[in-house]
Amino acid sequence: MNDRIYPALQLTDACNKRCRVCLRVPGEKVHHMTRTIFERYLEDIHRVAVRFDIGFQFVTGGEPTVWKDEGLDVADVISALSKTGKIRSITMPTNGKRLEKKEFADQLFTRISHGVDQTVIVGLSVAEYQENLIDGRCLPLGHLTDQARKPGNTIMPIALVTLLKNDDTDLILKQNYPDVFQRVTPLAPMGAGENEMAECPSLSLGSADKSNLGSFLPYFRRDVTSRLKIHDEAFDDIPNRHIMNTLSFSAHCGRSPFVDKAWHYCLPFRDNPDFDLAPVGGMTEKTLDEFLETREFLRRIRSMGVLDAVESYRPKLKPRFREKLDDLLGPDTQVSVAYRGCMVCKKIAELGIWDEIRKLNPA
Repeated sequence: MNDRIYPALQLTDACNKRCRVCLRVPGEKVHHMTRTIFERYLEDIHRVAVRFDIGFQFVTGGEPTVWKDEGLDVADVISALSKTGKIRSITMPTNGKRLEKKEFADQLFTRISHGVDQTVIVGLSVAEYQENLIDGRCLPLGHLTDQARKPGNTIMPIALVTLLKNDDTDLILKQNYPDVFQRVTPLAPMGAGENEMAECPSLSLGSADKSNLGSFLPYFRRDVTSRLKIHDEAFDDIPNRHIMNTLSFSAHCGRSPFVDKAWHYCLPFRDNPDFDLAPVGGMTEKTLDEFLETREFLRRIRSMGVLDAVESYRPKLKPRFREKLDDLLGPDTQVSVAYRGCMVCKKIAELGIWDEIRKLNPA
């Protein structure tokens, strides 16, 4: 069986909301995918599928429902992706603002359902900072579930719940929408969210204390005990460093490329041009494998885990980078648990440690 990848196709940076917490800077309008670039992406999918199964295909933004270019909108994009016959599952996250209008929701999901050959997962972001849960009800979620129940509609609604440390959004949804599946994740310190680190469920890598996870604690416990195959009784005492290192094996390192004008290796390295795999239209079945051949430290991350990989280079690091690493691994530094180790990797990159390690392994 081919390896599986999970590309995230970013149609636009534009958004019709101004949330105080966002993975990108609110109001940013830097990227807009053109119809021509999207058509090149379809060509890439056919080439990449020779080597990789395309698992989840994310169609994302900004807000994907506001994207249009040369007569295409997000329904056309999802249909075209489905018609490649190369993608197992298509997922579109949305903030739901446009779904507040029932007529728009009806037209959009009818078109999507008529244009695809599989179920499309529609993830509606519901969070405290989204301000779309009022008196326990979420208008766009109601419209989305109504559409999913219509005969012939191939829509699977999911509530994408992002929890802050002190948050009960998940509990309110369970009470009022018991039949809607929730994908619960912790707030990540990215984009505008970098200013909200104090509200991000996080851990000290130098201790076993789990209290800073707040409301996300039961979800983190469930994930850890399942993936590490340990009993609940062992969870409290297991070192956080070991947990995050082991979870990093589940982070799809490099198998979740982020795609806008180019294929980026993964989100923590998105802003580093050295980790651009190829421009859209230039990705082949060999590109990722050839890239990894020149990146020994990435291969170590995949085989050893993110923290054990960086530790394996410790003796070769300059003193100032060893000091940065010691601080990161100390008991007083909190690191976000979002994305099962990706934010740890991102922090290591921000400290310049990965760049220093790359100098030890020139391409």
